[in-house]
Amino acid sequence: MANNDSILMALQQYFDVKQIASEKMPIDYLVSDEENRIKFYTVVKSSNDAEWADRVKSLAQYLELPKTEKLNVIVFKSSEKKDLLLGMLCYWNFERLRFNKDIHWRSLSADSIGWLRMQLKARHTRIAFLPLDYIRVVKTIDLRAEGYYDARIVYLRRFYGEDYRMQEHTEVTQEERFDRLLNGTPQNEYPHDSLDDFILEEVRTIYPNASLKNKLLLFDVDLLNYRLEKENKKQIIELELQIAEGNKITTKSVPLECYYQLNPFKSYLMREKKLPVFVNTEQYHELCKLQSTYNTLSEINI
Repeated sequence: MANNDSILMALQQYFDVKQIASEKMPIDYLVSDEENRIKFYTVVKSSNDAEWADRVKSLAQYLELPKTEKLNVIVFKSSEKKDLLLGMLCYWNFERLRFNKDIHWRSLSADSIGWLRMQLKARHTRIAFLPLDYIRVVKTIDLRAEGYYDARIVYLRRFYGEDYRMQEHTEVTQEERFDRLLNGTPQNEYPHDSLDDFILEEVRTIYPNASLKNKLLLFDVDLLNYRLEKENKKQIIELELQIAEGNKITTKSVPLECYYQLNPFKSYLMREKKLPVFVNTEQYHELCKLQSTYNTLSEINI
């Protein structure tokens, strides 16, 4: 179990911290940052599973009390190397308390504190741009079966250099400018490359009517929206790029997150969680190079 004194000292480097002395409150610290207008509770995770389960249960009951301030809860623990790790245990969304089943742990550092501030500020009413390192192109492939959209595959891509960026466009007419304000950026102006084409082509071998939509992950509120979408039940589908080199077959996996949507996930939607695809040498090396720009949603979200 992490040492409370070490956590308190670490937090005091970045925030104003108030220790909560009452044994009736399942909270260790109340932390605030006036400059960024954020405030949150802090708890320390026990190494005893049963004890921690009881703590989480009492915490949920406490946070739901009418007089309790509706704040997010950050949890700390020690790693095997005795380093301090932090993660978001629970947060409020539309007055509903939500717990993260799988906490994304981060080492306590200036970078993780910056991430924490951004996550908490995203729950403020003011909409703000994400830091440049977090901006992504969101690729969503809708899977249609029997006339319905049953599920969707979501993956993200980074911008990089001259090869993967938004297409330049010069607006000509007033009608065109109005259309862009009303309907957003035209789909043909979003970046794409061989990896995007390959993924869509392979998905269409099973779902011929699969369609791709692009969107920018640009504002802090977008993180909240995709957090909600991520709470849907999901499975990971892996495209396995296979290449035969002599008597050896080399495989590289491209994982894609597939979310349940309108209908219960039907067995025929994805018969296999791994889809082996044979490619030639040129395709294989090109796709391996492009994959370095590919990021799954979990890498920038909780």
